[in-house]
Amino acid sequence: MNIGGPRDYFEGLQARIVGELEALDGKPFRRDEWARPEGGGGIARVIEDGNVFAELMNTVRVCSLGQITNTLFEVGGQYRRSM
Repeated sequence: MNIGGPRDYFEGLQARIVGELEALDGKPFRRDEWARPEGGGGIARVIEDGNVFAELMNTVRVCSLGQITNTLFEVGGQYRRSM
């Protein structure tokens, strides 16, 4: 089975998402590429001691995910309306 197309797509998607998050956070993700002897493998991307994510984790300790989501939508809506 040729998995090159889907693999390339998802690796590219991962790279784009990680690139945007790195730009937002200001810190690079660690890259961990792995392979299994019987075939297969992948690329894990991890950010450690990040700015945005550390603050988000602190926020989650006192707010529910629903509260955070609603606030982000509210702020995003206000931003879009002011443009």
